[in-house]
Amino acid sequence: MSSHESTDATNQIGTSVHVQGDVQCQEDLVVGGHVAGNVSAPDHEIVVGGQVDGDLRARVLVIAGRVHGDVFASERVELHPGCRVEGSLVAPRIAVHDGAMLSGAVRMANPALEPASLEPATRPEPPSEEASANGWSAAPRPGRSALPFR
Repeated sequence: MSSHESTDATNQIGTSVHVQGDVQCQEDLVVGGHVAGNVSAPDHEIVVGGQVDGDLRARVLVIAGRVHGDVFASERVELHPGCRVEGSLVAPRIAVHDGAMLSGAVRMANPALEPASLEPATRPEPPSEEASANGWSAAPRPGRSALPFR
């Protein structure tokens, strides 16, 4: 084997490539173009420099581009400056660099070991009529702000 060859292969979706549909990979993957579908490489690393409109699942996810979907990593997620993620993020380790944009829920858990962590977060139940009758209410008292400061 020559010095420039590696035993670990990396697939690439080039900057001029547009993929319509899901992508499943058994090797590391670099997304430089646009994928309109879910991308999965469960035991490998996915690097997104382009755009993905769908969910991402991998061992390690490095995002420097745009993702519109949920992100699941069994080891770690790195959000680099200039990236934009619109969706939930689930991973045991998360690094968010200055300048990264994230709009969604974050759960620090291993999605492979904790399937319940993938369920959407539930909102707390409103107070019961009995609690309201006893003076407990979610509404602020008259003359008070709902926020802890004015």
